[in-house]
Amino acid sequence: MTDKNIFSAAHIFASARLSSLCICLFLLMVLVQSGIYTPQGKGGDFLSWDWPVIILLLWIGFISFRYLPVWRLKRKGLNKRQIRRAKRLSDRALQSPKGVLFHFVYFFMMLFAICFLIVSSILFTIFYPNGTLVKIFQNEFYCAFILTALPQLLCQAVFANRVLSVWQKKKAV
Repeated sequence: MTDKNIFSAAHIFASARLSSLCICLFLLMVLVQSGIYTPQGKGGDFLSWDWPVIILLLWIGFISFRYLPVWRLKRKGLNKRQIRRAKRLSDRALQSPKGVLFHFVYFFMMLFAICFLIVSSILFTIFYPNGTLVKIFQNEFYCAFILTALPQLLCQAVFANRVLSVWQKKKAV
């Protein structure tokens, strides 16, 4: 396996982690939009249907976070050793000095996400009072989950891909 292929595989690991959260958010949006599930927890009291849906979404997120990149790389024809090497390379990219910088950017992305959430919830309430996102953002758990997980996984994906691109260019020279 060439270095170009191993770096491409490591890029898949970095981006698949973000896509696992997007899968969970998409499933939540589909459940709420179709009317199958309405988030009930307002003011801290979670009713009976909130807990099974939350546990189901977290379970799907964990499974897809762990196995989605492996499944995708197996479909590309990589063996277990090559997949382990790509995972190590992707993890090492986040532990590099540039990868450590992501913790600082994560703090600012959290602030941006909080401001975005406040503005978007006000706008959604004004223009779409019965919209899907308004129902989701009224639940404190989903709101906190989106505010913490989305910026972190976005920062990890961006920084890991950036560090891997720099490493790949250095190897090519």
